[in-house]
Parts: sequence; structure tokens; C-alpha cells
Amino acid sequence: MANHAPIFLFRIIGLFTLITIFKIDTQAEKITHYLDSQDYHYSHKAIEEFCNTFGSNYKILQVILETATESDFDSTYYRFMRFNKIREQACDPVN
Repeated sequence: MANHAPIFLFRIIGLFTLITIFKIDTQAEKITHYLDSQDYHYSHKAIEEFCNTFGSNYKILQVILETATESDFDSTYYRFMRFNKIREQACDPVN
């Protein structure tokens, strides 16, 4: 299940199968430090929205930054959220 799904969904699924729940880190400082090191401009509002949606997830941040046409995180993030989606996709398990 996607890491930004509400925790209650994991609990419902847990009624039918064994699962482990991990609470993701939401520290905005990690994201701002990374964006500073890459010379991106950002607002605290955009960082807060990103962290509330995805947590402090570098992998998703990289996916969003791959769409960047400029060094402004706000416009890149909001454009990504408007025109793109991150979806879960089933895959065959490796034996």
C-alpha cells in the first residue's frame, strides 16, 4: 500500500492478513536540507504539504524533482501534483 495512505486502511487490511506498520518520518528539515544542497528555492508551505502527503521521502522527492524545469520547488511540486500521480503497482514476487 502507498506510504501516504491513511493508517486506518492498514488496520482494516490487518484484519485479513499479517502486516507490519511503519510510521514514516515527517521531518521537514531533511527535505529542506536536501533542497538547499541542490540550490532549489522553496516555501515552507510547499515543504509542509509535501511532508504531510509523502513524509520525508527522498525517493518521491527525486521523482518530483525529475520533472523540474527550473530551480523552484514550489512550482515543480504543485505542477507535479496537478498533472501526475504516484500509484501503487502490483508486481510478481521473486522466488
